[in-house]
Amino acid sequence: EHPTKNNVLLITIDTLRPDRVSCYSQKHVKTPQIDALAERGVVFERAFAHTPTTLPSHTCMLLGTTPPYHGVHDNSNFIVKDEFLTLAEHLKAYSYSTAAFVGAFPLDSRFGLTQGFDVYDDNYGSQTDLTFSYVERRAEVVVDRALDWLQDQTGGDPWFLWIHLYDPHQKYD
Repeated sequence: EHPTKNNVLLITIDTLRPDRVSCYSQKHVKTPQIDALAERGVVFERAFAHTPTTLPSHTCMLLGTTPPYHGVHDNSNFIVKDEFLTLAEHLKAYSYSTAAFVGAFPLDSRFGLTQGFDVYDDNYGSQTDLTFSYVERRAEVVVDRALDWLQDQTGGDPWFLWIHLYDPHQKYD
């Protein structure tokens, strides 16, 4: 008999400081939905980013390697090479359904993190009026699209769902 495979939910929120999430610190705003997830999931007390930039940082998370190894050093002009095994590809090999819903251009499918995902939804539009600002879509839209996908997962296979939110990042509105 095979053990039950756990579903995997990865939520990344660009530029969100842990001390602004109440499961880490009660000093600032309350985040009851994130707190509820934290109670049922895993909360890392000591987690460090290898790089502060969106694409290389997410590449580190999804490959389990660092920029000197995978070669992605900035948000543009770098593409994740096909020869790297992503978390989505690894889980796909174990019959996981896989989906990613991203909130902004730095994680556009053209940069190669799509490997292993059945669905890679980066439909955030194509223009911005602001200089030095990336095209993005609001968290509500990203989450709604992800929840729609999740409701369709009735086949019994375990799933890996990555939700990327960009709202705390500039521009601040």
